[in-house]
Amino acid sequence: MSPHGTRAASASYQLNRAGDANRHSGLVGLCFRGVPVLGPYGVDGPMDGNSTIVRLESCYTLSACDDPTTVSCYAFEQDRYNRGVCYLDRCNGRETVTPEPLQDALGDRVDVYFMTLEVDGGLAFPCLPFCNQGDVISGSCGTGGGGMNRPPPGASPPPGN
Repeated sequence: MSPHGTRAASASYQLNRAGDANRHSGLVGLCFRGVPVLGPYGVDGPMDGNSTIVRLESCYTLSACDDPTTVSCYAFEQDRYNRGVCYLDRCNGRETVTPEPLQDALGDRVDVYFMTLEVDGGLAFPCLPFCNQGDVISGSCGTGGGGMNRPPPGASPPPGN
């Protein structure tokens, strides 16, 4: 069971309605600067809309600690991300093909954030976007897709996130 209790169980039920092992998640909301946030299911091959639907896993792992609800208990596993063992970058996002129902609004590929769930349906850290990608000061959204400017591999989330 999730360390977040009953409310988390209710939230995870709602997220599963936005996708499952047979269909891509839909739009859950918008993050800062209008970057889409999708539910926890997407395509295995981020640029292949016909690839298998999977539960997109964060690359954060829980370290030994007393309180799993504390952010400092989690570490981003860059090596696992580089090898493709997990799907999402430090901010819980990735560039991907856009689910067909959203293509009119977002184009055929987009940078998006994803919500994350455990196998049992409980919320998985960080659940929501963990940091903001891009140039916040000028509001520059880069080019194409949602325009998140990805940090270089191994970079940490921006200060204050």
